[in-house]
Amino acid sequence: MPFDTARLAKGILRRDRGLFVTGGGGVGKTRLLHECVTEYRQAQGGSRFGLHVVAPTGVAAAVAGGVTLHAFLRLPAGCFDESLSEEEDAERLYSTMAKSTKNRLADTSLLMMDEVSMVSSRMFTLVCYSIDKAHADHNSGRPWRMVAFGDFHQLPPVRRGEEDKYDTRGLYAFRSVYWMRLFSDQELELRYVWRQEDKQFIDMLSHLRVGDVTDGLAVFLQESADAYRAQVTTGGLTNLEVTHIFPHRERVKMHNGQCLSSMEAINGCKREVYTSIDYPIKTNMTKDEVTRQLDQSLMAPEVLEVCIGARVASCASSTDGDKDVPNGTIGTVVRFNTVPSHGSSGKSTKVPLVCFDAVRGPVEMVVRATDMKLQSVARDGAYASRYQIPLVLAWAVTVHRCQGLSMDAAVMDLVPCFVSGMVYVALSRVRTMGGVHVLSFDREKVQADARVVSFYGKQRDLSHVFLDCALDNGRL
Repeated sequence: MPFDTARLAKGILRRDRGLFVTGGGGVGKTRLLHECVTEYRQAQGGSRFGLHVVAPTGVAAAVAGGVTLHAFLRLPAGCFDESLSEEEDAERLYSTMAKSTKNRLADTSLLMMDEVSMVSSRMFTLVCYSIDKAHADHNSGRPWRMVAFGDFHQLPPVRRGEEDKYDTRGLYAFRSVYWMRLFSDQELELRYVWRQEDKQFIDMLSHLRVGDVTDGLAVFLQESADAYRAQVTTGGLTNLEVTHIFPHRERVKMHNGQCLSSMEAINGCKREVYTSIDYPIKTNMTKDEVTRQLDQSLMAPEVLEVCIGARVASCASSTDGDKDVPNGTIGTVVRFNTVPSHGSSGKSTKVPLVCFDAVRGPVEMVVRATDMKLQSVARDGAYASRYQIPLVLAWAVTVHRCQGLSMDAAVMDLVPCFVSGMVYVALSRVRTMGGVHVLSFDREKVQADARVVSFYGKQRDLSHVFLDCALDNGRL
C-alpha cells in the first residue's frame, strides 16, 4: 500500500509522541523525512527553529539534508568511554558541552534521525540523555520528540567511525533504554517500493533483506557475474564507466588509484596532487596525532590526487553564489582553474572545476581548499583542522558509504561481505536488474542478524493509524 508522502508527513507531525519509521531499501524513508521537514517549516511560517535533522555519517547526513550526530553534539569521533555505562558516559559528555550547545539542545522540539540502524546504542543514549537534560535545565516547559528512520536489516553501527570495523555485538539503537521511552514497541513500516519497478527484483530483494537467497536470485547473480566477465573480456564495459561497490576501504582505494592512472593515459594529462595542512587549535597535540584524528573523522584525505575526467565526491557542503553542492555529491573534474593562493599575494594555484550531478541538474563549481574542523569536547570551538580541497575519488565506494543512495548501475564485489545486511544494501541500491553487475557472489555470505529478527518480531505496525494517508490508486 503506497502512502501519499505529503499527507503521511502531516499525519506524523500531528502526533504528540515519537515514531520509528522503517522498511526495506527504496521504500521512501528519506523522501518522507524531507517531506516532514517541508511540512514542519510550512507550519512554522518557513522557520526551522526547533527542528534538527541528523544522521550517523557524512554521506547519510548530506542525503538527509542534515548534519552528523557528532556535529550536532559538537563531539569528536572516539569521544566515548566504554568502561562506563551508557548513561554514565552520557552524563560525563554532557557536562563538557558548551553553553551554546546545551541551549540549542534545549530549544529542540523535533529531532529527525536518518539511518538509525548505523547509530549505536551508546550514541542513541547520549543524544536522548543530552536533549532531556538540556530541556530539564534550561527549557523545562518545552517537550521534544524524535522521528527515527531506518532499517535494522541493513548495516549495523560502525566502531569509532571506521567503515571496516562494525559493532557486531548487536548494540543497535533499539537496545538503548531510551528506545522504549520514545517509541514503545511501535513502528510504521513502509512496504511499497519506489526505487525498483520490476516485481521479480522487488520480491528477490524482500527475501534477501531477511537473509533468504531465493533460487531465482542465486541464478540471477550467477548469470550477472558471467555476463560481467564476458563484457570486460570483450571491452564492452570498463572500470571507468560504472561505480564499484566494495566492502573494504583498501579495495576502494586500490580501484580508485587504478582508475586515476587509466584516466591520465586516456586524456593525456597529469594528475594534480594536493597535500593538506593539518594543524591543532589550542591543544598540545603533535602533527601525527592531529593527522590521525582527522583521518578517522573526515572524508577528505591528507593527500588528494585528481586529474581531468576524474570522478569525485564532495567532502563538504559548498556554496558559490546561488550554487549549492551538498556533502557527498558525485561529480567529474572538467579542468583546472588558476586562483590566488591562500594567504599570499601575487601567487596562484590550480584548483579543480567540477561538474557535480546535483539533485536539480548539473552544477559546475570551482572547488577551493577549505578548513574542515573537528569540534572540541572540553571547550567551545575546534581542536583540530585540515585545510584541503574537499574532494575524494569516487569511482568506487564502500558498502557503508552507499547506504541510502540510489544508483542506475553498479559493479559489486559481494564475496568479501563480512556483516549482516551488506549484500542486501549493495544490491538494493540499484534501480533495475539490468544495472546489476556482479564481480563475485557467495550464497553463504547472506545472513540476517538474529537479534534484529527478534526485535522486528515484537514490533507492532501502525500502518492502520495512517490509512487516511494512503494513495487512492497504486502505481500502474
